[in-house]
Amino acid sequence: MKLMRVLLVASLTLLSSSGFAKIKSTTDLFIEVDLLTATQTSVITENAGILSKSNINVNVEALFDGSNVQGIASSNKAEAQSDTEEGFFMQLPDGIVVTLVTNRLQSYVEGVETYSGRVKDIETGHFTLSIEDGKVYGQVNIESMVYDIRYEKLLRSHVLTEIDQARMPHHTPEPPENSTTHSNALKPMYAPTPMLTSPDIGTVRVLILYASDVSNASTLASNIIAKMNDSFFDDRMDPDFHVTLAGLRALNDDFDGLCKESILDHMRTATAPFTNISTWISDDHADVVLTIASTVANMPNCTYPTLDRIGGIAYQYSALIDDPYVVTMDTYAIGDFTALHEIGHVLGGVHQDWSVTQIQSWYPDIESDSRGYMADDQDWQTIMGAYNYTGCDVPINLPADCVRIPLWSNPSKSYDGETRGQTHVNATATPFSANMASALSVQMPVVAAYESYPYSAPGTPSNIDVEECFSQNIVTWDATTNAEDYQVLYSAFSNFTNPEVIYFGSHEYVRVVVSQQSTKYIKIRSCNGSGCGSYSSTLTLTYNGYCS
Repeated sequence: MKLMRVLLVASLTLLSSSGFAKIKSTTDLFIEVDLLTATQTSVITENAGILSKSNINVNVEALFDGSNVQGIASSNKAEAQSDTEEGFFMQLPDGIVVTLVTNRLQSYVEGVETYSGRVKDIETGHFTLSIEDGKVYGQVNIESMVYDIRYEKLLRSHVLTEIDQARMPHHTPEPPENSTTHSNALKPMYAPTPMLTSPDIGTVRVLILYASDVSNASTLASNIIAKMNDSFFDDRMDPDFHVTLAGLRALNDDFDGLCKESILDHMRTATAPFTNISTWISDDHADVVLTIASTVANMPNCTYPTLDRIGGIAYQYSALIDDPYVVTMDTYAIGDFTALHEIGHVLGGVHQDWSVTQIQSWYPDIESDSRGYMADDQDWQTIMGAYNYTGCDVPINLPADCVRIPLWSNPSKSYDGETRGQTHVNATATPFSANMASALSVQMPVVAAYESYPYSAPGTPSNIDVEECFSQNIVTWDATTNAEDYQVLYSAFSNFTNPEVIYFGSHEYVRVVVSQQSTKYIKIRSCNGSGCGSYSSTLTLTYNGYCS
């Protein structure tokens, strides 16, 4: 297994570097594997690639603080870290300790805080972790390995599941072609200029539905939305282009015996339990509807008998946008970024092997470079990369040649030392052009305008106040009329160049950590389904040796 070989070598050569540390005291660790009670399992290639499961101790306060260093002052305010290089520790099952650095905090579901960032000194490492009621749910990804962390109610403890993403059974079918003759169409045809929605704004509202046997729905929904936004913000796309949670609704159905194609078709035809889907869309002003079902293998009546309730499926974007419907399985939603991939189809993304003529013949309004991209050595592929005979290996050839990364094709960016896109455009030659990051700026506003939003974009936050207390700057502001979310952007420069989103969510406060002898600059704005309002003036945050 390549990853473990890499980390074992690292344990001999990099222990003195800032990214790794030998364990002397585990009291400051965010996640500590309890080796006394860990129960190792053998590799199970047919069961989601699980390599092992371990009981773990979780220091939730370390995640909340964003650092293993205890803060001098305490606060119940949410925190945004903005990549301060401080970070907190996580112990991997083999004893290696890595440092996780928080870049962003997002909050979409009441009571759920979602932190995301990177694994220090490992270019391919990243994480998304949510806290709800003092319990943690999420994933840490390093190369092909996924370290899934969740609280198991039956065990009354947190469990870390080590998954080899390359050994997860995969299959990515082509998205079903949109029907152009829906006699019972749930939505009207797309209106190019809805009354209160600017066609230049890409605020896509996602309604998430979940089956009755799906656990951790709140944190999973928050992780999906947060990870989707991370994929935009980390590419330095305009913060106007983002997704937000339109609503979270439970379904009184576990879809027992239903294939994923059947679930998707039930959404389109408003068959139970989706009888009220049109009303839900209207009430929540949703542009996209995502259903999360539980993972079930070996369904003999399905198109792909051993694979049908894994991965996901979605309808493809079209000029009419009749079917903005997505289905994903819980294990794969973030574990393999299937939720991002399938939502990407609704946003106009196609697999890496589609030709220009195929794209234009099926969906003439899609940008010709809306493809995924696969690395030359097939070690990785971007979000719209597919697992099929012309992409990564299909499941019978596990482990797969490559795994998905939570980034879009973009020829101006790189990953693991290789450009992750192509600018060459030719209807017959390969590789085809691949620049989904650019295509999204054209296609997201179309999807964002699918469901009209009843309020204008909100105004600028007012009565902004900053309390300085040593390293902690607690920033508060008054609620803005018709605002659903707030964005806090950070820059290291007084002229506010190269800003990045460090907070996105519904709170009217944020705690920003500023280390000694450093200065941070932030701006705040309010957002809703019609877009975002104007930015506040620039706030200067510093380290204060006392509490103001």
